[in-house]
Amino acid sequence: MFKLDRKRSTALSKLEKMRKRAEAAHRAKISTGINKGEGMHSSGLKYAELMAIHHNGVPSQGIPPRPVLSIVTRLYGKLIAKKAKHEVFKYLDGQQSLDHTLASIGKVSLSYTQDVFGDPTVLPQNAKATIRIKGRDTPLVDSGELQEHLSYSYTWKGGESGNEYTTL
Repeated sequence: MFKLDRKRSTALSKLEKMRKRAEAAHRAKISTGINKGEGMHSSGLKYAELMAIHHNGVPSQGIPPRPVLSIVTRLYGKLIAKKAKHEVFKYLDGQQSLDHTLASIGKVSLSYTQDVFGDPTVLPQNAKATIRIKGRDTPLVDSGELQEHLSYSYTWKGGESGNEYTTL
């Protein structure tokens, strides 16, 4: 009888710890893209403005919409969710911190986002005139500045946050 109660007590204790971890992570948010305070591109536009232009396109100037974040979600959302699930289970089991969990998920999302830049198989190709000028068909990649300023950030209820900027 004593062994059974002890095993039951241990299981309940572990469940309670998992519940507390889940509660701590409940309002966690991870964002990938351009943060509003990212500064200025060499074109004179803010990085967030340039990203918005690329997202919506400028049809009057022959620039097609290239909604990178929507494309990443459509193409890689399930893979990112699979990685997130794996990382969350490790966190709930006490194998890693919430900070590590959120950073791992953010890095994966950032990697897929950076990979979409310059990929003519998933983005509308550049116009022939643009290819002649650039010498290559790499949509959204000219100087690489915008791609280098992509980042991820995360926050949770405790007010703690992490932020990482990645250059290629």
